[in-house]
Amino acid sequence: MMKRKGWRERLRTLVSEMGRGRQHIEYPFNRVLEIVDAPTARALNEELTRLVGNGELDAVYRIRSQETGVGLAEFHNLMEIPSRVFDDTADRYQNVVLGRDVELVYRAPE
Repeated sequence: MMKRKGWRERLRTLVSEMGRGRQHIEYPFNRVLEIVDAPTARALNEELTRLVGNGELDAVYRIRSQETGVGLAEFHNLMEIPSRVFDDTADRYQNVVLGRDVELVYRAPE
């Protein structure tokens, strides 16, 4: 019987695959949690924070349109996120609500 890989090993494999191809691969936190099957969100967050700190991953906060779901802007620091952005896909301004409109996305460093 083959032993199942540990979640940290699955995460290392995922990070390696993200940096391999020409195509820009990125995952939101919840998808990474689902793929690697970490024991807790907190444990995964700690490991992802370490990988970002080591330069092995980039993390960006993406504001999504409330109307269309399209990404409107990206920021590397939570404190940079404005309270209001122009949604050119809906031709209107949108108030930004962190828990609803902003997602944390991980991708290979450029």
